Amino acid sequence: MSGLSLVASRYAGALLSLANEQNIAATVHADLLSFQQVWSSESEVRAFLNNPVLAPGKKLPFFTAAFAAGFQPLTFQFFEKLLRGRRTNILGEVAKAYDELYRQQMGVVRVLVRSAVPLTETARTKIKEMVQASTLFKGKLHIELKESVDPALIGGVVVRVEDQQWDASIKTKLDSFKREFEDNPYVAEF
Repeated sequence: MSGLSLVASRYAGALLSLANEQNIAATVHADLLSFQQVWSSESEVRAFLNNPVLAPGKKLPFFTAAFAAGFQPLTFQFFEKLLRGRRTNILGEVAKAYDELYRQQMGVVRVLVRSAVPLTETARTKIKEMVQASTLFKGKLHIELKESVDPALIGGVVVRVEDQQWDASIKTKLDSFKREFEDNPYVAEF
């Protein structure tokens, strides 16, 4: 898993295994996505749960009030175990790792596309076809595009699929052209 700790990946794998046994992997995935949103957007929640001075017993009532009603019992019990085991510092990573493992299990490939202007439907279709044609992603059931507009690219697109990147932006081509001129091998003979 890219950029995630081994510990978080193992916890996420264990949770996915339990969720698969109970046929609730999709529901647990939804729980973790909502938790991940809170974790990444609410710095106070992160600070409170990561506070090493507070004992797990002090954090548990807050955690129960905030998440117990909205979570599947398995999700809540799993997070409660992490909280009691003083592993709250990896809660966000566990949620991300579960998301990656679940997407792999379901055959979903996430494609990040940056472009200078919003993509047209034709461009979206071509990008999906390009990814599906790749030998690395054959057999994947679903291509999920996540788009962002970056005017600094000037034109073209940058497509990122897992650990691979295809850069067809004008900015990159101009930068490359500029480097060629900076590395001028010409030596004047005078």
